[in-house]
Amino acid sequence: MAIDGLISDFGGMLYALAADARTTSLDGDAFANGRAMGLYEAVSLLAQQADSFGISRAAVGLAGVDVDGELL
Repeated sequence: MAIDGLISDFGGMLYALAADARTTSLDGDAFANGRAMGLYEAVSLLAQQADSFGISRAAVGLAGVDVDGELL
């Protein structure tokens, strides 16, 4: 189903953006820090909702991802 691919791709892309933003934020720039935190919140919410609805994290593009450990 097309929606499955969309959600899986979206989750993976969102995670990649968040990981990149975290790396960029390490220089202490306030905007980069805010962007990283906002993207972390989005990825965290996606993971929490997947868990709550009994959907595997792999199905939403977050297979093997430790959201807090990797993005905070």
